[in-house]
Amino acid sequence: MMSPILEKQDFTGGVNSKQRPSKIAENELVSIVGMDFVANTLQRAKGYTKLGTEDDSTLTGKSLYNHRILAGTEVLIKQIGTYLKFYDTVDEEWHLLTASTVTTAYRWHFESFNGYLYGVNGIDNWIFWNGGARSTLATAVGLADVTITLATGEGARFAAGGGTVMIEGDQITYTAVSTDTLTGVSGITATHAAGKTVIQELDATTYSGLTKAQTIKFFKNRLYAVDYATPNILRHSKLADNTTSQTDLINFTGAGSGSGDAGYGIAPDKIVAIHPLVNSGSTSVMAVFCEDGIVYHFEVTDGASTTTNAFIPLRTMGTYPIAPQMVTVAENDLIFVDYLGHVRALFYGDTATPLQVETRGNKIEPSLELVNFADGTIKYHKRKLYVAGMTADSETPDVVFYSDANYKGAWGSYEHWDVAALEIYNNELVGLSAVTGNAWTLNSGYSVYVADSAENNEGTYRSEFTLKEISSNISYITALKIRMRGFITNNCEAVFKMFLDGASTATFSWTIEGDNTNIVGSLPNVAVGSVVFGKGVVGGGLPDGTDRREFFAELLVNDLTPFLTCDLQCVIDDKNVDFEAEEIILWADKNDKIWKDAKILSV
Repeated sequence: MMSPILEKQDFTGGVNSKQRPSKIAENELVSIVGMDFVANTLQRAKGYTKLGTEDDSTLTGKSLYNHRILAGTEVLIKQIGTYLKFYDTVDEEWHLLTASTVTTAYRWHFESFNGYLYGVNGIDNWIFWNGGARSTLATAVGLADVTITLATGEGARFAAGGGTVMIEGDQITYTAVSTDTLTGVSGITATHAAGKTVIQELDATTYSGLTKAQTIKFFKNRLYAVDYATPNILRHSKLADNTTSQTDLINFTGAGSGSGDAGYGIAPDKIVAIHPLVNSGSTSVMAVFCEDGIVYHFEVTDGASTTTNAFIPLRTMGTYPIAPQMVTVAENDLIFVDYLGHVRALFYGDTATPLQVETRGNKIEPSLELVNFADGTIKYHKRKLYVAGMTADSETPDVVFYSDANYKGAWGSYEHWDVAALEIYNNELVGLSAVTGNAWTLNSGYSVYVADSAENNEGTYRSEFTLKEISSNISYITALKIRMRGFITNNCEAVFKMFLDGASTATFSWTIEGDNTNIVGSLPNVAVGSVVFGKGVVGGGLPDGTDRREFFAELLVNDLTPFLTCDLQCVIDDKNVDFEAEEIILWADKNDKIWKDAKILSV
């Protein structure tokens, strides 16, 4: 007798790769690629667009950082090849921060304080930049000019005794500042139009004597640095005062005023990562992750005349982050990927409980364990945790797993992001490409960037999901039809596939056409749809020139083949389309008279 053996209306349990496909929960899925959870449904994920023009797009890098300056100004910084660059919002181009070059293939770690930028990569000199020394040209600059006129009232931002500025990558020196004019100018190698950005050049030489650091963090008016060559040493700067706070933070040897000295501590084991952690008393501590599997509180105490420090154990975890950059803050929790590839959380449940450790990706641990996160990246944005890494056959990061806190931490994945670093810039998630020098604005648009001669954002990408496996154990089932309901744009083609008894190729396949003309299949299948809403209603808009239709599709099976297991998959591989799955029902006939052949096992 024909009856529904699958009624799928909730898709938000996320991927479960830890259990057999037939044993997962009803709202869980075998795979989710390039799809997002939306109101108990699955909707095709957004693409990405290129952020700014990059003249050195053949180069690659690993570092992306949002330098937040006072008054709400944000400056996006990246490293590609041997260059440090910033995104210039005036002309939407990437320009050099300095003419000095850096060592390629090393990840930079940056921190910001009071408009100043500090950076280390373990190999090169510490860098220091006054991000507030920024203006625009009041008048054009020519090759023979000996003065540069800045925007009114902004001359005082620059070093009064002379220095070096950068204009569109052009390194120019000056000897003094007169109101809003740089004087004694030399070294101009190109003309620059009025309105172009002027910055003080990043300093990559002054602090060459500082011990090279693998990572740094700002915490409670100090800068903390882990030695690169001796990674069990954690240094803390002098306590910043109100006079020379920007240079106090880069002073690791000087004494304070009676207290507030600089100093260092020796950890019980190699330090892997450091990060501030909000503790149970609504205060915060500097959490230090060591390879002995213990997280410590590095406590610096300023007495009346001396400063002391100590490593105080917070929690024995039995694990540690795989790399310094693989730790992030998710609300008040510290989330990290450990050396096993597991996603862990370090948090306080409430003010009365001790520090806790929890595995957040236990349902997808087999998938995570197949990915190398040592050169990956992690970021939390708008209640979604993103974790990027590299699959076995890839030489660069090529997969991103995400966990959506809006749906109880359900997991999915993307394969159309190739990001080596993630950052939040002007409240948007931005990624640095692992295969070009470009930066992407992620979750943007309905296609992806194509690095061809046209350099447009018109590339296709793949989205798919595979439902829980249908299993009958010993009696055979005969599938008759599938009913599917959802939303589709008029230019979209969604391919729905049925795999019987573990077949590697689809036993049956249908193409649902969004223009409402037909369902392509071996039988005259039925699709009924109507326009229910237009642009700007669901999912933040629609691809240009399209409308979104609600559809009801009836997929008929032409060959009544009995089966024991059945896998259902939906694939969208296109650009400028949108698709949403709301409900899937499989009608079948369970034949109790047809049995699997008996097998007798004997010793």
